[in-house]
Amino acid sequence: AAISLRDGGVDRSASAVQLEEGGSPAATDVRFIGGGVASDYDTSLFGDAYAGAEPKEVIHIAPFEKEDSTEFLMRCRPTGWDRWNGADWTTLSGALTSAFADRVYSTVQSDRFIVANGVDRLKSWDGDDAHAIQDLSADAPIANYITRIGTRLLAARIRIAGVIHPNLLAWSADDLITNWTDPILGAGSAEPIPEGSSKKSNFITGLSTVARGAVIYRQAALQLGLLTGSGASPFRFTTVDFSHGTESPYSIASGGMEIGDFFMGSDYMPYIFNGESAPVPIGVPIHDELLRTVPQLGQVVGAIDTNQQEYWLGFPSDDGSIRSNCWGFNIREWSTRHRLVWRKRTLPANTMSFGFGNVL
Repeated sequence: AAISLRDGGVDRSASAVQLEEGGSPAATDVRFIGGGVASDYDTSLFGDAYAGAEPKEVIHIAPFEKEDSTEFLMRCRPTGWDRWNGADWTTLSGALTSAFADRVYSTVQSDRFIVANGVDRLKSWDGDDAHAIQDLSADAPIANYITRIGTRLLAARIRIAGVIHPNLLAWSADDLITNWTDPILGAGSAEPIPEGSSKKSNFITGLSTVARGAVIYRQAALQLGLLTGSGASPFRFTTVDFSHGTESPYSIASGGMEIGDFFMGSDYMPYIFNGESAPVPIGVPIHDELLRTVPQLGQVVGAIDTNQQEYWLGFPSDDGSIRSNCWGFNIREWSTRHRLVWRKRTLPANTMSFGFGNVL
């Protein structure tokens, strides 16, 4: 059966009760709920748009929850951040260099919201409006990717003296994320061998954390950084998959420790990876369309809607940065019934990026 509320066409060979979520591959902007068909959620302006003189493009959205349960929704622009506290957006003070890419990585550790943008030392904000965005520390690295693991931070694709080191990792001291240079406290760096391919350079293309340890994504391999418990050598690196990798750093999204990561593979196939077994392909129903319609793997964006339990993939229709195509994967159907359920979503005009966070 096929249904399209936008085009007004309905295939009446099956009743609404017989249609399941994902049971209508031509459906766009609809949901199948409780034996019925409903329009998908619409979009509307959330609070006031940024009104300053700096770039207005939103390139990253992420939640920031502190240990005292204070919650913010963070809105990152190329040269500034805004926070939502349940009532309004406030632009934070502090200067940032415009990133080369139109994406950033973020994490939360030690009650700080921390961002890697590839051109500044790791930047952080402590949740106090009176405090500016600032360098995490004087020795924090310039990195493209960052993740938290235990009480440390792990960064990758490090820039030193203007030179990018695409295979270099750096980590903070244990329970002291402002120290990146003291080996006695467990800070350090390493350049794990880029195993896994004789056809590609196999650079590091992303970071995340699963139950077993930190995932180091490469173009054609997956590595794990496992905590050893040793202060002098806190990580042991091992390649766990020589067949899969990603060239879509910003497609990586965590579905939680029990499920693992979702990411777009270098073969245009979306996967789930939990660090325990080989990545599981979940994009079979839409793989052919992704091959036809994704113009550049580096422009794919992924995010998890924890309320609806969905993984969303967005990408442009050309080589630009405006995301116009979007597919959503039903995590709940996968977890409970092992069904591969995808549906298409129309993005608002001029969408640069998207994300999900808690809103008070």
